[in-house]
Amino acid sequence: MKFNSLRMPYFATGIALVIFYLILNFSYRPFVFENHLSDYHLADTLGSLFSIPIFTFFILSFVTLPVVNRWIIILLVVHLFIEASSIVLPIGVFDFFDAIALIVGALFSFLITRIANVQKVRLIPSSQA
Repeated sequence: MKFNSLRMPYFATGIALVIFYLILNFSYRPFVFENHLSDYHLADTLGSLFSIPIFTFFILSFVTLPVVNRWIIILLVVHLFIEASSIVLPIGVFDFFDAIALIVGALFSFLITRIANVQKVRLIPSSQA
């Protein structure tokens, strides 16, 4: 794996998503909990929602698109396995909304890779295609 300067926007977007997640986690989440607001479990599932898209952008900055789609599936399966294992292991609490947020994050990541693939095709001149 070699970092390519043409992939810098993917890395920068990954960093931006991390910063956005941290801002939401340290401002939005406490605000919702302190004021007893119902936000349809968004504050509870921020980590699950952002984890796969953040990882997708970091992986996109190092590897090609077909490899990233496999990583998204692997990440989703591992995350869901860890979430489901808390049902039988006494080390956590199974949260159905976290599992849904993981699936939504994976779908968002697949959408990102589809858009990135379309943009990549548009950037290739017709003489090289």
